[in-house]
Amino acid sequence: MKNLRILKLCLEELYNGGYVETTVNEDVVMDEISVGSDNIWSFLLLSGYLKVTGKFKNDDEEFIYILAIPNKEIKTLYKDIIKKWFKEGFISNDFTNMLKALVIGEVQLFEEYFAEYILKSFSYFDVSGENPERGYHAFILGMLVSLSSTHEIASNRESGLGRYDVSLLPKDTSKPGIIMEFKSLRIKSKTTLEEGLEKALNQVNKKLYDTELKNRGISNIIKLDLVFKGKEVMIKQYVEIPNM
Repeated sequence: MKNLRILKLCLEELYNGGYVETTVNEDVVMDEISVGSDNIWSFLLLSGYLKVTGKFKNDDEEFIYILAIPNKEIKTLYKDIIKKWFKEGFISNDFTNMLKALVIGEVQLFEEYFAEYILKSFSYFDVSGENPERGYHAFILGMLVSLSSTHEIASNRESGLGRYDVSLLPKDTSKPGIIMEFKSLRIKSKTTLEEGLEKALNQVNKKLYDTELKNRGISNIIKLDLVFKGKEVMIKQYVEIPNM
């Protein structure tokens, strides 16, 4: 929990007009964003939640970047989403049980916990902008930070025929790997969550997003489509039918 407390303090510093000094690996930022105690800043920078205000070299000749919140709109998101990752989520038994259900493949139980969690943690503003998927994406990545000791959490990484949204790569390859793909529906849309899932058309499977996991020797792979509409969510697991 020490790293989470440090992250909380850094986020509060950013929200109060401060800044974070950190190294940023540009290759990681563009191609393989893993969420952990350090490289969460790379994700936030890539997704527009932080901006570079300066840089300098340290004693080891590494570039240190000075990162800050770019504008008032993003500052509101920090208040309404990111701070809640720590204020509400990481101290909750239900939160712990939710992540446990996810990593062991109890998808229905995970969906029940997750639906309740976003009801408590999302505001209408969080997902009512022009790019609501970015809000869901940031929320889920922040939620998964606490799994970084057992999993590599990657985002927007190339695999197969495209880029998946989020993947959990277990450090123990005998454990399940998880791929998550998000779809969002406008709050005022007449399309239902069920119809949204049908339109998703199992993108995880069709684009071979499990290639990276398989290349790492992970054979047990959980493929999930998540469709959001405001504070509502529905999750569908793609299950392959063996050839007879």
